[in-house]
Amino acid sequence: MSLTLVSLVALLAAGEVGPSAPPVVAYLFTMRRPRHPLQSVWSTYFSGCRKGSYKIYIHTDPSFNISKPARHNRTNHFFNLDHVIPNPVRVKRFGYEMVDARMRLARHAMMAAQGQQPEWLLYFSESCAPISHCLENHKYLRHHRGRTFIKTRPVPQEQKLNTIEWQQSFKKTCPQCSDAGIPPTEFRHSPGCALSLGTRPWSIPWYPETSVCPVPVLVPSGPEASASQLALIQRPRGMPCPHAGHSCAPPRHIFQTYMQLQPTPTAPSRPRGSWVGLYREHANRLLESEDTWRPVFTNFNFDKLVNGIPDESYWSTLAQHYSLPIWDHLLTYMEPGDPKTGHSAMFFEKDVSRLWTLGPPSLFARKFNTSPATDKALHMRLLQQGQRMREDGLRRRKVVAVNIPNLQ
Repeated sequence: MSLTLVSLVALLAAGEVGPSAPPVVAYLFTMRRPRHPLQSVWSTYFSGCRKGSYKIYIHTDPSFNISKPARHNRTNHFFNLDHVIPNPVRVKRFGYEMVDARMRLARHAMMAAQGQQPEWLLYFSESCAPISHCLENHKYLRHHRGRTFIKTRPVPQEQKLNTIEWQQSFKKTCPQCSDAGIPPTEFRHSPGCALSLGTRPWSIPWYPETSVCPVPVLVPSGPEASASQLALIQRPRGMPCPHAGHSCAPPRHIFQTYMQLQPTPTAPSRPRGSWVGLYREHANRLLESEDTWRPVFTNFNFDKLVNGIPDESYWSTLAQHYSLPIWDHLLTYMEPGDPKTGHSAMFFEKDVSRLWTLGPPSLFARKFNTSPATDKALHMRLLQQGQRMREDGLRRRKVVAVNIPNLQ
């Protein structure tokens, strides 16, 4: 068999060509300027993607004056005015303006496609960065087609019972929802993806026990974390799981044991629903009905019982309203920060190694400190992963070449 055919067989075995080839992913950024502060890691990430498998679109803050660079080089090849969408809006945190900016990005990405709309629309900010190689991320998405990535909080008891208090609070929160066809029982909200347990210096991704979710990683930051406690929670990256294509949720006894370490959880930071990963058909459905829902979510108020804001309720509520199938987790990993301000915890260069052990579905993370040191740490880790993948690929091809009979 010829070397070309051997290589083709190897690629087919890896699922890298043919009908199951990696999807086209639209990377949608909301930033102040078209230049990403974590330039090195993102440049390395996109350089590792297969040609034609991604698109980049940027929404900038119109209050910032931006100018086109004199020429493209490695530091501005992926982030420049060529990728900036027209007619940006001033983004206000927690308001509908963020939804508006993200919908503008989605609409531009769909309209700019020449015969091939992106299969996935993923949202990022200036503090987001990849914690896995582009090829690995696209492979994960290829096996998760058909559902949108949204994390929704459990339905409150008052909403389940549809109490008078809940109905009144929901009417106060969203005065136009019922008239638009969203009853109080259909409201959904996207919670934070992490939970701090008491005062212990540990944190794990928080998901319902019945969810298909990533392997939790116990993160020690103090002397109390013993080796046995670490071994109790940590699992190898990519461990086989009964759910095809997914990582495992912790077994019941491990989860209960962990909770016994510190039974009283602290309040999580504010939800981050806007980091949704939209599947193509779902994005089109939302774009088609955008004019219907814009006035509904623009006139949104805050009520302590409902505890929802437009930026974090829009996606999950409409996913529920349209019965869109979802994966009940996010692709962007975050940890709780200050519950008063709503900011998630900040990651620094010292956190990069442990974040890289999370594995899917944590393909990206935020909120990163955007210093050169953090950028370099992420960049170097991504280069190391790319090198290991190339070495593994060469070994696989050698195995294929040895085991296929010579048919010439």
